[in-house]
Amino acid sequence: MALIGEIRKRSWILLVLIGLALAGFVFMDMFSGPRGGFGGGSAELGEVDGEPIDQRQFERAFGDLYSGSGGDAYQQREQLWSYMVEEALVSQEADATGLAVPEEERDDLLFGTDLSPIIQARFSDPQTRQVNREVLNSYRDAERDGSINNPNLVAPERANSWRFQKSEVVKQRLQDKLAGLVAKSMYTPDWMAEELAKGQNTRVDLAYVKVPYDAVPDDAVELSDTDFQAYLAEEGARLQRDEDGRAIALATFAVTATEADSNALRDELRQIATRWAAAPDDSLFVVQQRGQFPNAYVPTDQLPGLVAEAATDSIVGPYLDGSSFAIAKVVDRKVIPDSVRSRHILLPASTQDEFDRSLALADSLETLLEEGEADFADLARQFSTGPTGPDGGDLGYVAPGAMVGPFNDLIFYRAEQGEVERVVTQFGLHLVEVTGKKFGDDAEPSTRYATISKQIEPSGETQKDVYAVAAEFAQRNRTAEALIAAAGERDDVTLVEDVIVGPNDYVLGQVGSGTPARNVIKWAFKNDEGDVSPNVYAFKAPGRFYDGTYAVAAVTAEIAEGGPTVETARVLFPEEVRRRKKAQLIGEAGSIEAVAQRYGVEADTARAVNFNSAFVPGLGNEPAAVAAAFTLDEGAVSETIAGQSGVILVRTLVRTEPGDVSANVANVRRGQDGRVQANVRNRFGMALRESAEVEDNRARFY
Repeated sequence: MALIGEIRKRSWILLVLIGLALAGFVFMDMFSGPRGGFGGGSAELGEVDGEPIDQRQFERAFGDLYSGSGGDAYQQREQLWSYMVEEALVSQEADATGLAVPEEERDDLLFGTDLSPIIQARFSDPQTRQVNREVLNSYRDAERDGSINNPNLVAPERANSWRFQKSEVVKQRLQDKLAGLVAKSMYTPDWMAEELAKGQNTRVDLAYVKVPYDAVPDDAVELSDTDFQAYLAEEGARLQRDEDGRAIALATFAVTATEADSNALRDELRQIATRWAAAPDDSLFVVQQRGQFPNAYVPTDQLPGLVAEAATDSIVGPYLDGSSFAIAKVVDRKVIPDSVRSRHILLPASTQDEFDRSLALADSLETLLEEGEADFADLARQFSTGPTGPDGGDLGYVAPGAMVGPFNDLIFYRAEQGEVERVVTQFGLHLVEVTGKKFGDDAEPSTRYATISKQIEPSGETQKDVYAVAAEFAQRNRTAEALIAAAGERDDVTLVEDVIVGPNDYVLGQVGSGTPARNVIKWAFKNDEGDVSPNVYAFKAPGRFYDGTYAVAAVTAEIAEGGPTVETARVLFPEEVRRRKKAQLIGEAGSIEAVAQRYGVEADTARAVNFNSAFVPGLGNEPAAVAAAFTLDEGAVSETIAGQSGVILVRTLVRTEPGDVSANVANVRRGQDGRVQANVRNRFGMALRESAEVEDNRARFY
């Protein structure tokens, strides 16, 4: 009882403790996981002008669209995110302007005569390049009878993918309508058309000198805060960022095959060659070894040296073939005609039913030809669906490679003159007869050969050795400054500096993309300027399954949303500022002639330069220099220009003004209107996005 009484006297302590416990639970929930109160809301991947994009809905769409596709998941998510943002913006804009896609119009886009480009691309047969109406109509019928909603009749992923495609088609049509409205409102006023016409017909002769940037060593240019402040004052609006960023430096270690790896690969191929020599079926053995057994016959001067010298049926190698080692077997040699004349009867085979009917018809036609009851040309005129049917199917003489692969291989390598053969191509089933062959006077035998090759790759042991070197480098250099300095002193390290990334990026410049790049970026946003990653990141070699690069990352700058500071500009734009400083130093020499003499270059002239000139002979692609020449009075010299590839001074010699341009104004206006309107259609989606308030929370989920 005494204890209970003491608790009653100090009950306020108990209340405080209970309150703190409850607060702890609340804050734990708020800060834990992507769904916490400070982690982006319940399951909002982002917002578009206040309209949420639900993460669960996003993931369902991602699964329906890309399940089993095998592509880069981060790139696919980026594409889906961009689509959902645009779709939300287009829907909002269409609602505000009263635009819609009625059901009849939508159905015509999906199934009718005015098919959406999306449907045309997705349902085109890769062989015929025509829309496969049979497959497309199966979706139409499934919608009409309701089976599209029955998972026992239509797989859910197919049904969901179709629904998403329907939304894509509607979104694209609405976007086209909106862009069309904007494009129709764009025009070129008379005064602008007249100025453009004058500009197109004005010419200047100019003198110039161009000094390469490397004429002034980098260490001769000291960059001060004032230099960066001047650059930001002039270029600041262009450099604005709408999200935080990081500048990353990467010390990269290339993983390449060693001599021991190459020797092991040669030994492996020698063993395969021994088994190949004993194999009863060349083609089967080559297929099992994932080799190549082409039908083509190759001229002697295009053969690898060992193959050219080898006897028929012999196996040669291993020999170096690009980035692989290969062994080869000479299968056959024969003289290939320079050209072949043939004729054919083309029968349709775009569906299985058509192919079956064409096979039966081909049997009948061959029987008529074998028994001499019909003439090939007459049958071609009667039955061939190809454009040469009225001419008896005659294709004339053609050189190797002029026909599609299967047809070419038949007439040049297998078919005997006068015999009727069959071949199937993307165009259908052909009955073919070779009617003539021409051979050159000095024709030599060509060679058909099979190859088995193995890519030269680093072994697992080699990869481990390079990884160990990278890991030791990371342990020894624990600041960005130390990492950069150490990388510069080593031949086995390539330093990649100033890779600028945003919180949702998944690409690290030329180093790589995908999961390892995303992991680097996520690490960078959780750490501070100067930090070095404790981990070594592995990037696969392009198109291969082994590690091609190991990288150690360092954060070299934290870039705030908005305009860059002098500190971040030093990391992001040193080369641009250095070029401007070099231009100032070079300009101190004085005149064009003095600059040319001091830096050992020649002054030159350019004649009849047009304002629209993209390229000036001798000067190159330097629009700033051309613009300066057109703004100067005759005889005046420009200030030094930090050009694309060097520092330039320009003097306008003669300016030739056009006379009356009124006759050209109408044509200029039409051309300008067309360019502006086309640009509106290309940039409309981008412009919508730039004008919207988009909140992107993807980095909290992925």
